[in-house]
Amino acid sequence: MRIGLALVLLLGCGASTGAVEPSPDAATPAPSGCLPACMARMFAACSPPVGACSAYITAAPDNWRRCFDNGLVVEAQPMGAHRFRQGRAVCASVTSLGAATVTVDTWRGGDGRVVATVTRGLADGVWRVDCDGAEHTVDPSSAACQAEPWVRNRNPHALSCPIDTEACRDR
Repeated sequence: MRIGLALVLLLGCGASTGAVEPSPDAATPAPSGCLPACMARMFAACSPPVGACSAYITAAPDNWRRCFDNGLVVEAQPMGAHRFRQGRAVCASVTSLGAATVTVDTWRGGDGRVVATVTRGLADGVWRVDCDGAEHTVDPSSAACQAEPWVRNRNPHALSCPIDTEACRDR
């Protein structure tokens, strides 16, 4: 009985069980109620894709750039890849591979390390996010996710940015 009570007290006071957990970081934003903390931490380095934007289309197929007035630049790369920059620094990137029933997105932080793998079901629309050693379920149609600009504006192709090659060419 004493050992059980001591264990409960130790765990309740923050003692470690030996399990590996992500390191806490004072600068880590709280989850939005939609995205898991791993993705919230990654997106904290970028301004969200909101506000006025302009587009620059290159001659190469599927290469373009969207520049937002808050400093975020979204660049499409060939073969389903997008890079997100804040100024000149890459803050996140994603590559997508589609299949008949799912699309798998691999998200990387600015340092190039994989942060999350997101499997998006095409039939049910649910996202299964694998990160921080756990799987999280995200419903992009929920109210919390519709308020999250990274979910609401997930497809940079669909963002209405007028073409203005001069404003967005060299960003």
